[in-house]
Amino acid sequence: MKGNTKAQALVSACMQEALQRRCDTAFQVTKSEQQYEKQSVVNRDSWEQSRQYLRESHTSFTLACAKWKFNPAQTHDLITIALCGMTAAELRMLDVINGTADVGLNHISNLDAMNRVAKVKHQFSKYRKGNIADRITRAKKDAAK
Repeated sequence: MKGNTKAQALVSACMQEALQRRCDTAFQVTKSEQQYEKQSVVNRDSWEQSRQYLRESHTSFTLACAKWKFNPAQTHDLITIALCGMTAAELRMLDVINGTADVGLNHISNLDAMNRVAKVKHQFSKYRKGNIADRITRAKKDAAK
């Protein structure tokens, strides 16, 4: 499964569907098989798109850090602390949600949190002025719009 985005997306969607079915059963929510299938497709597609966006924004972020001579690992940690409350090393201590265990963002289960990190990295890479802290503050603000 390593490096296979489609397989990872399918596993993620299956886990979400299994949990959704258990919750629906526990709370006596009735859904048709077609409704579950449709939701699984939407979940899988959303996850795939989020991972792709995260990869693209990470690439532009890394290039921007190199251009402005920022340490990408330290800058990334400052972003994950600001958004997730943990460094990449601390995220790696959590269970792996998808991908390899050595990548901290592979431990983020919340799709919205993953998208926020991607948006902030994307915004961060656009700025031409300011130190790391200023750029992160601006990027958080701009990503929230």
